Amino acid sequence: MADLDSSPGDEVVGGFGATGLWLWKAGAWTQLSGVAADYAAARRTGGSGGRDLVGDFGATGLWLRQAGAWTQLSGRDADHLIALDVDGDDVSA
Repeated sequence: MADLDSSPGDEVVGGFGATGLWLWKAGAWTQLSGVAADYAAARRTGGSGGRDLVGDFGATGLWLRQAGAWTQLSGRDADHLIALDVDGDDVSA
C-alpha cells in the first residue's frame, strides 16, 4: 500500500504475472505496466508529495514511475530491490 498520487487514502499495487503491474484505487484497477515486475517498492523520491514506484522489470531493467510516467534508471536486471530514506528527509510513516 502506498499513496502514489497525494490524494487522501492509499492505493494498492499488485503484480499479476503476464498481465503486468496494476493499481487499485477508488474501487477500480488501472494497469501501470503491461510487463510483469520481479520486484516493486514505493518510496518518496523527490518532494512530489506522494510516493513514487520503483519496479524491476527483469531484462528491461530498473524503472521509476513518477508523476504518472516511467523513466528507466538502469538497463540491468536487479537481483534485489529495497527503498530507503538514506538522507533522512522523509517524515511520513
